[in-house]
Amino acid sequence: MPSANALIRQLQDDPQLRELCGFCDPFPVRRIFNRFIKRLEDHPDLVKAVIAGVAGRIKEFLPDFGNR
Repeated sequence: MPSANALIRQLQDDPQLRELCGFCDPFPVRRIFNRFIKRLEDHPDLVKAVIAGVAGRIKEFLPDFGNR
């Protein structure tokens, strides 16, 4: 997604994606997303560590994951 607003719009418009991402109704308001994104921006090292951990777990099941 090119922006947080685009992600929010997509999640609002697509109930299956919303469910896949673990969101329930009522869907959180934009202000909640903005506050969460700000918190993520304040901790880039933790975000990178989480992404690396998830990628590592995926690679356990899909050995070619990430290889080009």
